[in-house]
Amino acid sequence: MRSLMVLALLAGAAVAAEAPVITEPITDLSRVLGEGKRLELDQRLRDHQAKSGVQLAVVIVDSTEGEPIEQWSLRTAVAWGGGGKRRDDGGLFVLAVKDRRMRIELGYGLEGRITDAQAEQILASAQGDLRAADYDTAVAGVVEQLMSMTAGGVMTAAERARIDDELARNQPLIDPSWQPFVFYTLTLLVFGIIGRVAKWQLKVPGGPSKAMVASLLALLIVITEFAFGLAGRGWTLGWAALCGSLAGLTFFLSEGMVTLMYPVFFVVFGSLFSTAFASGAPTLETAIRLGMQLFVTVFFSAFDSDGVISFGASGSSGNSRSTAWNSNANDSGSLSSSSRSTGSMFGSSSSSSSSSSSSSRGGYSGGGGGFGGGGASSGW
Repeated sequence: MRSLMVLALLAGAAVAAEAPVITEPITDLSRVLGEGKRLELDQRLRDHQAKSGVQLAVVIVDSTEGEPIEQWSLRTAVAWGGGGKRRDDGGLFVLAVKDRRMRIELGYGLEGRITDAQAEQILASAQGDLRAADYDTAVAGVVEQLMSMTAGGVMTAAERARIDDELARNQPLIDPSWQPFVFYTLTLLVFGIIGRVAKWQLKVPGGPSKAMVASLLALLIVITEFAFGLAGRGWTLGWAALCGSLAGLTFFLSEGMVTLMYPVFFVVFGSLFSTAFASGAPTLETAIRLGMQLFVTVFFSAFDSDGVISFGASGSSGNSRSTAWNSNANDSGSLSSSSRSTGSMFGSSSSSSSSSSSSSRGGYSGGGGGFGGGGASSGW
């Protein structure tokens, strides 16, 4: 089955750009790593192969040119053939800088050493450094974890059972791929309730003025944006707070049917427009989704039954909005299919770099190891 999957992916990529040739541990075509760090990681990966037999490599490019990173990384790994021919103990870390996407691709032999869930956790640990454009730290962190988890070579069945048991006991309450969606939804709901309470207060004789309510809500939105920004959740949750406040001040909870229709409308519109105008451009897709939610929020505010604060039915589209579910948001941040990030959703497409790594050591071609889709993908 996996062989058929590999063949299907390679056939689908027949007209795609040629995969980079891997001849050294670190292939930095985007030149985002410091020369000292690149040489350090180069030597560490060579030493790791000599001690464990496991062959790991890193490829950094600007973009996969619209091709899903899962397909791009798999055919790159297959072309490289990292690891031994019978052991299949090769591993590849791919970083597409301008796409803001990354993936860990594992050979068959390492799927017993690193589960897909563990690969997702490794990628999640690098998101903060990548958002800060600290590529040296991010790449080094991923490499160190991969080397640590493969230090013993290919895993035995007994070792695999023990680690599976530990992983089951330490399973997080919320799956990492769903965390951006959950945080975004909760922020939208909480601020919808806050806005609704503020609306009630405006109806109380002698209560706070509209200016005071608007100022307080603006302060809470800024605090939310700042707090989640420090936590690596990005500005999309600040946008959720803004839309939630607007909804709470108008239709939210006062118009039941409109409240139920609201999320359906902005998800459908956001998906349709992002698919039509932002295929292969995650950053533009995020902006379109954010804009569509603000547009729908303002439009739905015309259904305010109490007339305390009404923003009119005409509405105007916002500058940007993301549903923040995905990888990545990202944050992981926007809801994405399994072929894109959990989370996700923070990136843009770009032409690939034409520069190449300057190392002259070479001698790191694969030994014929097999790859079959094991691993994980993420955005940042």
